[in-house]
Amino acid sequence: MAAAFARIARVLVGVLVSSWAFLWIVHAHLGTGPWHVVQQGIAAHFGIALGSAVWVTGAVFFVAALCTGERPGVATLAAVLLGGVYINALAGSVHDVHGSVARVVALLAGTVAMTFGGALYMSAALGASPLDSLMTGIFRRTRWSLRTVRLALELFGLALGAALGG
Repeated sequence: MAAAFARIARVLVGVLVSSWAFLWIVHAHLGTGPWHVVQQGIAAHFGIALGSAVWVTGAVFFVAALCTGERPGVATLAAVLLGGVYINALAGSVHDVHGSVARVVALLAGTVAMTFGGALYMSAALGASPLDSLMTGIFRRTRWSLRTVRLALELFGLALGAALGG
């Protein structure tokens, strides 16, 4: 029982750290990944909170992964539900960063923290992120290389993010 609790705690803390890191990266104003651009574009285009946009994209990835035959884990669902909650709850505590050096530091610190959060989340072995679940589902259905599938997903995200004005 203690081992199961520890694994769930790793997921909860990992998603929390990754969500907080995402906000630091956004507020550094030096750029984000393609799917984060999509989330920002959805939030701006539809006038919703950033965390709500995270729910939207996470839910789409989750359902799409199910459609490929992938069976996302408990942590995958937790990332969809809690990622948005954490981002909305923490949004007021992270502010825009000013000055070139401070922005670079915020970007680097956010990137390191997101890496740590992701590693913590994944170390629980309770499921991949919604996007990674979709990626592995497409890989298994098409037998394209993981590199090709991931690149295609990221390029699609980049185009969609640009179209949404993110």
